[in-house]
Amino acid sequence: MVSLVVSDTGIRIPSKMLPHVFEMFTQGDRSFDRTHGGLGIGLALVRQLIMMHGGNVEGFSGGKNKGTTIVANLRAAGGSQVEPASMPSSLPDRSEKAATSINGSVLVVDDNPDVGDSLAELLQLVGYDTVLARNGKQAIEVATSHRPHVALIDIGLPDIDGHEVARRLRADPRADGMVLIALTGWGHDDDRRRSREAGFDEHLVKPVDIDRLLDMLNRFGRPSRGD
Repeated sequence: MVSLVVSDTGIRIPSKMLPHVFEMFTQGDRSFDRTHGGLGIGLALVRQLIMMHGGNVEGFSGGKNKGTTIVANLRAAGGSQVEPASMPSSLPDRSEKAATSINGSVLVVDDNPDVGDSLAELLQLVGYDTVLARNGKQAIEVATSHRPHVALIDIGLPDIDGHEVARRLRADPRADGMVLIALTGWGHDDDRRRSREAGFDEHLVKPVDIDRLLDMLNRFGRPSRGD
């Protein structure tokens, strides 16, 4: 076996969290001084990739302020053949559905690279093509040039917010038929109303329920266009 060990010297992952850190959307403390967390899917992706190659991954912590260690174990080249493990239940294999439901790409718009990149990688892992944008103006440019079938748009963008992005796309014939899904930390009735008025088809609250998102993408399928 070959082991890849990654350690840090941070605040640690609490022992009660360690059995769950490889589950989708599991996150630790989100206190006021730790406001830039990701989606909580990075370690879940690690576990899936390692398991697909017949390995395993574990987490350890030495105690408060003693950091965390993640160990990934893989069969060395030339070793005996092992059957790749099936995909964990926390991230179902939907690649066949993805390939048949949306014959195009998904635009992911988020100014936080950890969040945007992780969500895009997750969608790629289950069979979708993805493109990325980091702010509102870039989102409009990518959406009208690349013409993805679905755009997942964060509301809190640094230049123009997601509502304005949606309004401009709805007014642009190049985005005709594009499905717009709002991603936001706010889920009150008034927040959902504002999303609808801006032109969004759906409103998802972070952290995103991946099953709901994938079912939504499958349901929308390929929008009909006149081209």
